Amino acid sequence: MKAICSDIFEHVFSQDILCEEKHDFSEHHSFSDKLTHILYHLREKQQSINGLLSGECGEVFMRYFKQYLYRIFEGQLTGGGDIPKEYRLHHAVSSFAETVRWWLKGHSEHAPEQISSFYLRSVNI
Repeated sequence: MKAICSDIFEHVFSQDILCEEKHDFSEHHSFSDKLTHILYHLREKQQSINGLLSGECGEVFMRYFKQYLYRIFEGQLTGGGDIPKEYRLHHAVSSFAETVRWWLKGHSEHAPEQISSFYLRSVNI
């Protein structure tokens, strides 16, 4: 489990992103680009991840996934008024993780770019 997560996320969260055969995010560093890059890797591993999500390991996978997501979401939150930053961060990470679950479990006809766009238009980050 941890190996799958590391395989996907260590690369995506690396400072030195290289051009890849199926997609190239080496020159794209925006928050939207990072989310889309994650989605490309999740789609490549969709069969394995769906197996994890449907079994007892699903929540363990989601916990690992959210730990990585906190790393990129943390620097993206601005404003928020009187809403605690910790709450907004938890909400943003959780809603993206559930968006991924929804996407992989039956809505994968949408491209990664569409999913990140849907998500970003649905939340205020």
